[in-house]
Amino acid sequence: MGVPLRTPDGVILGTVCLMDTIAHRIHAEDLAIVEVVADSVGRRFAALTRSPAQRFRTSVPPGLLDRDVLHALVAAELVRIRRDHDGAEIAMLETAPLRGREQRDRVDRVYEAAGIRRVAVADFAPGVLSLVVGAASWEIARARMEEALAAIQGSSAAPGVGVVSLSRGSPPLDAKACENLADELRVRSAQRGGALERVVLSGEESVSPRTEAA
Repeated sequence: MGVPLRTPDGVILGTVCLMDTIAHRIHAEDLAIVEVVADSVGRRFAALTRSPAQRFRTSVPPGLLDRDVLHALVAAELVRIRRDHDGAEIAMLETAPLRGREQRDRVDRVYEAAGIRRVAVADFAPGVLSLVVGAASWEIARARMEEALAAIQGSSAAPGVGVVSLSRGSPPLDAKACENLADELRVRSAQRGGALERVVLSGEESVSPRTEAA
């Protein structure tokens, strides 16, 4: 599967491809993710030809996906929940400013812990990272989210962490609504001393945000 890699001006630089030694069923949401990634890479290439000031404004910290890719990933997980009855969790957490290498090392720890699982780390806003975890069930997604949070926080707990849990029968929220809800929980977590705030949304259970041990 591949899509053109082009700049915002329409200059085609190459192709973004996904390949494997075994066959996979490709769905529309999978193609949408690759298209958004290709668009993000094209904008970054174009930024390299601009002035230093413009280049800085379009940069994303090393190892992180940008917000457009985050939105596509969350949207894809919502489709999988409705179609395949999968589960997912979306987290927002505050982080102290890190230098490029420190940021890359922290993100690498998440991917090393995840292996080939559906886990992604994105830059949501200045000082706020987002984690997206998908799995065959909500219970598995929650366990993997705990692993990812432990990996990215290291020895120091984040001052604010908000998590939205989604599974079969979740209310018909869109990706942006899920992201914003997770971020609202992050803010509440920070106001209450940093204990994780999680809300579970499903057909069987839909509860108010609750505070958990950090």
